[in-house]
Amino acid sequence: MRGIDGRFQATHGLSRHPLRNTWKDMIRRCNDSGSNSFKNYGGRGIEVCVEWQEDFVKFYEWAIENGWKRGLQLDRSDNDAGYYPWNCQFVTHQENSINRGIRKDNKSGYVGVLWHLRNKAWVSRITYKQVLHHIGSFDTVEQAVWARDFYIVSHKLPHRRQML
Repeated sequence: MRGIDGRFQATHGLSRHPLRNTWKDMIRRCNDSGSNSFKNYGGRGIEVCVEWQEDFVKFYEWAIENGWKRGLQLDRSDNDAGYYPWNCQFVTHQENSINRGIRKDNKSGYVGVLWHLRNKAWVSRITYKQVLHHIGSFDTVEQAVWARDFYIVSHKLPHRRQML
C-alpha cells in the first residue's frame, strides 16, 4: 500500500515496536555518512546483511527467534564483521560494554591497561557497573595485565581475561 508521498507504507503493524528503532539505528550507523557513529561502523566497512537491510520483518523475526527481550542490545560477536545472523546476539548493556575491543589509541595492546605519562608506569583499571576501578600501577605491561586478570578472577567479574 502506498502512502501519500508515494512510498510503500508498512503493513506489518510493527512500526512502533522497540526493535524498529534498533533496526533503523543499525542501518543508519552503517549507511549514513552523516551519522555520528558512521566512522566506527560503515566508515570502517561494517555492513548490514542484504536480507535485514531490505526487510525489517526479517530482522524482527530473527530477533524474536534469537532471544530478544525489552532492554537488551544488539551486539556483534566479531567486532570487525558486519551485522549478519551468524555474528549477532542480544546482550545486556553491561555485557555490551565489556565486549568492546581495544581502543585505537591504546599503546599497550590490552584492554584496561595504559601508559601513565606523568607517573611513568603502566596502569591497570577496569570498569564494572559504570564505576571505574583503579587496580594499580606497574613497571611492565605484563604485570599490569596480570593484575587486571587476577582482579577479574578474584572478584568473579564477567570480563574477558587477557593472559591468565
